[in-house]
Formats: sequence, C-alpha cells, structure tokens
Amino acid sequence: MNTRFSFYGLILFISIFCACDGSFPPLNMTFCWTLVDRYGNNIGQECNKSELQMKSEYPDNCSYYKVSKHGCWLTEQETLYRNVPEGQIDYLVQCKGMTKPIKVNCEDCQVWLTREKHLSKLDDSFFFRRIRDLGYCGDTLTKLYSGREIALRETSDSLITLQFLNLLK
Repeated sequence: MNTRFSFYGLILFISIFCACDGSFPPLNMTFCWTLVDRYGNNIGQECNKSELQMKSEYPDNCSYYKVSKHGCWLTEQETLYRNVPEGQIDYLVQCKGMTKPIKVNCEDCQVWLTREKHLSKLDDSFFFRRIRDLGYCGDTLTKLYSGREIALRETSDSLITLQFLNLLK
C-alpha cells in the first residue's frame, strides 16, 4: 500500500511540476510597476513590490502595469508601437480595449506617411483624406517607395487608392 501511495504521490508531484513551465512568476516575486491615472498617463513608478502587494494597495488593476522588456508591436490598424514595454501593451489591451497587437522585429518595420485619394470616374476630380502614419513590416517593405499608389477599393463611380508619401525615420 505504501508503495502504491508513493508511486501516485510521485506521479502527482511530476504532473504538477511539469504543468508549471515557469511562464507565470510566483505572486510574491517582486517587480517594478508603472502607475497610471484613469486616462493612461504615467504618474510614477513603484519597485520591489509583488503582484499581491500591488493588488492590495491598488485594487483597480488598471491603475498600474508591470515594467517589462521593451519591444515593437503592430496593430491590426497598422499602428506601430516602438520601444514599448510588454506590460504597457497588456495594460492597453485589458484596460483600454485595444486589440492585441503582434510582436514584431523593430529592424524589419517602417512607418510611412500615407493618404487616401478618392478619384471620381465621372469627371476625374479627386480629393484626399487626412494624412496618416502607418506601420509596415517584413517583405512588404521591398515594394514601398515614395509616390507608390495602391488600389484599396473601387466602386462604380470612384477609385480609392492609398498613396505613400514619405518614410518616417
């Protein structure tokens, strides 16, 4: 009976040990935290505090985020965030409703000034929408240059294109 109990105990210990891959730090491990106001503005920093301590001092989990490694992030709307901590991205997703962006290699990305051009097929008149800065990464960069125009959509009476104006540094 003791052998059976020891065997099951060992199996239980190994399964618990293997299930914890180290990706979740213990709640009592200390970090630095950035404090934010309700608008998301940084208002300070606190260090050497565990997640449990932060939760007890600041019950609203949207009033702080963990200081973490910086990186580059690209959203679905082609907004590129450079040199932004992962904790801040998590904060924006959880507290501000931002769609989770993908982490990208900063060296493989560029930001371009662009504008939409609306061309009337009836009389060749056109107008421009506002200028925006959009992030692009990867193989796409080899196809972009100032003056490039890409068709976005076409209707029976108009053609809407995206013009690439300048590469931002």
